[in-house]
Amino acid sequence: MGGKIPEGGAQPTKQLSVKQIISIHEFMLQQLDRIVTEFSAMPESVRVNFDMKTVTIAAQAIVGSAVENKFSVSSDDIESAVMLNHAQLSVSQQFANINIKMQETMTKLMDQAMGSTSQ
Repeated sequence: MGGKIPEGGAQPTKQLSVKQIISIHEFMLQQLDRIVTEFSAMPESVRVNFDMKTVTIAAQAIVGSAVENKFSVSSDDIESAVMLNHAQLSVSQQFANINIKMQETMTKLMDQAMGSTSQ
């Protein structure tokens, strides 16, 4: 895999290739999309009662659990693998696109939690 162990970080318990990291991030995006769809289906009068920070943390926990169940890797393993493979991932258009879509999806989730219905 090439790369140094991140400063202050430990060696990941599971080595992940760039291809595996991208596959995991694609799955994360799918799970996040599902959460946004389900949350958006709630009436606005219910959604506005949720705290944005809590919604965001819950979404991250749900996605993290789904990833751990499917790929048998922890979020720490993924984070370490991303850091170890930063050079390759930084030039991957596919990885960049997935991350942009995840940010956009999180923004949609937060907008829904605040009661914004504009898309």
